[in-house]
Amino acid sequence: MTVVLDEESSDVTVSVDEAIMLALTAGASARLRPNNWSLERPDALAYLDLVDLFSQSYGGVDARMMEAAPGSKERQRLLAEQIAKSGAASNPAVLRRSRRLLEEILRRTPQTTIAIFSDVPTVSQALLEIEKNLKVR
Repeated sequence: MTVVLDEESSDVTVSVDEAIMLALTAGASARLRPNNWSLERPDALAYLDLVDLFSQSYGGVDARMMEAAPGSKERQRLLAEQIAKSGAASNPAVLRRSRRLLEEILRRTPQTTIAIFSDVPTVSQALLEIEKNLKVR
């Protein structure tokens, strides 16, 4: 199932670095939620997959920093800066994994956006920005 988004539905502007940051932040928040009914956690697995890529390829990015406080605007700003400085947004693997994570968040746990002081339209716009950057590459 693919998440379908309307490009005209939001006034929000999200850079690709911020989109990747939102993916990591929402993933960290989703991973913290209790799951007593199912062992299947595609959102958490997608998050761990993206964190693993950052750990292997981008030592200057603390991809796990949001696990302590996913709603921290200061940490979100710092993570977006680290992502921008690393050049990770030009890596198609980072973009694909970020896309997968945002799709899982929007599909399975859209309420996660509240915990990171964001909203579904902003996260949807982040997904569109990642899609746009994947098409360019």
